[in-house]
Amino acid sequence: GKVIITPMGPGKFFVSAWCQDDCSVGIRQLFFPLWKVEPVGRVQGAESFGGTAADLIEVSLSSGKHKFDLVFDGGWPERCGDSVTLLSVVLVGTGFLFSGLSKRKQRPMVSEPGITA
Repeated sequence: GKVIITPMGPGKFFVSAWCQDDCSVGIRQLFFPLWKVEPVGRVQGAESFGGTAADLIEVSLSSGKHKFDLVFDGGWPERCGDSVTLLSVVLVGTGFLFSGLSKRKQRPMVSEPGITA
């Protein structure tokens, strides 16, 4: 068989595979729990996606041509990351604002020497 893996951008690879018989494609550089397979076009034969004993990606393919994307899925932390960052910046900024205002209110009145009220 023949396998061609093409990087499509950060966190995405296009995989094109041709197998004479049932075969298994192992990718040694990507850890299994963080990636998912997204079929491209019409899928021929069943594809089984999983990890090896070393938690590396392994895709089992039936004979024929196969095209699919490997996409990095960071899970809910990655999807919620922008919102958490924005919320953190707003909370820290609000804390600094109130801290600065409360310090201004607590300053004692100091009179200059030679000036009487």
